[in-house]
Amino acid sequence: HTGEWPWECGKGFRHSSNLICHHGIHSSKRPYSCLQWGKSFKHTSQLKVHQKTHQETPYECPQCRKSF
Repeated sequence: HTGEWPWECGKGFRHSSNLICHHGIHSSKRPYSCLQWGKSFKHTSQLKVHQKTHQETPYECPQCRKSF
């Protein structure tokens, strides 16, 4: 093991956890899937944001009718 990665993007990180998370952008893998639509994401945080689109939106703006 040489300690080198198979790609060189120039990014640096203070914490190894951030580096591990960053590795996902160099991969085509999308291991986190929405069970309702089947859409896939690289990070759990992206899936969580997407899942909020399936939740009820009880608050509606009286001017534009957009729900939140």
